Amino acid sequence: MELSAFAAGLPKCELHAHLAGSVPEPVVRGWRGADEPWCAFRDFAGFLSRYGRVEQLLDTPDRVREALGAMVDAWARDHVVHAEVRVGHATLARIGARQLADVLNQAAAEAAVRGVSLAWIYEFDGAAGVDAAGHVVGAALDEPPRALRAVGLSGDESGQERHERQFRQAAAAGLALVPHAGTLPGTAKQIDVALHHGAVRVGHATSAAWEPEALRRLADCQVTVEVAPTSEALIGAVPGSRRHPLEVFLAVGVPVAVCADDPALFCTTLTNEYLVAAERCGLSADALRALARGAARAALLDDSRRTHILDEIDRFGVSETNEQAE
Repeated sequence: MELSAFAAGLPKCELHAHLAGSVPEPVVRGWRGADEPWCAFRDFAGFLSRYGRVEQLLDTPDRVREALGAMVDAWARDHVVHAEVRVGHATLARIGARQLADVLNQAAAEAAVRGVSLAWIYEFDGAAGVDAAGHVVGAALDEPPRALRAVGLSGDESGQERHERQFRQAAAAGLALVPHAGTLPGTAKQIDVALHHGAVRVGHATSAAWEPEALRRLADCQVTVEVAPTSEALIGAVPGSRRHPLEVFLAVGVPVAVCADDPALFCTTLTNEYLVAAERCGLSADALRALARGAARAALLDDSRRTHILDEIDRFGVSETNEQAE
């Protein structure tokens, strides 16, 4: 089996997908009636502007429902068997905690019929202030969807220090902490803050690749880093002259989960991210299988679902390999 076909059919877990960045382009165009070029932004600021415009359109339960249905369709075609969706404060504020929970519960039930399990991560922007963070955590504690598994932080990662109380509240309620940290060059200290708060996974953490102490701590703690090769290159987290941090993480034993981040806005898929990883790091099919297993182990899943997914990953392609050997 060719590597591209192997990556496409391999059962995969998507652990880092933002709701507003994952709504397929045709759905957004249907809402906007716009013909602006897609994926046309040139830098992080341009990306944030496009992301914000899509997020503003997620303003009714019906639109969130439509978006999630289209996202699950895309994941099912890409053989994504589990996805963890990050829902931001703006969407939560517009829809309301109870109505949003109802929509997410329905979406998870419908996705399960397609063979895709969904989990939710409620996320606040570090720049939005303590009140916004408190609103997100309050909704997570008081009116959560059934598959809410974690609280995250995005945007201004330096805001982590200001939100220790919210992180402690979420952790005390049994929710995992999965913040972005150390994304842009020179911000590795935020990885320490995330680990101090008890993060079970860290989003991006690309700066650690050039900070030996941060890299060592990630390896020692065995905290999984959610790596998104395409988005990290396009937003400037990985200077063009440097090796992609994924190569460094794999070389020193930092656990990684390859993710697509905002697949609709970056015009990518999880399969494509696996192939980008394979090209940049010289990975074989067996290495891609190992990456898929690592993501499944790091997923916020119950034991029975995790075991089922790991079994699927292990079985994929084995019969064809055996036939070829015979």
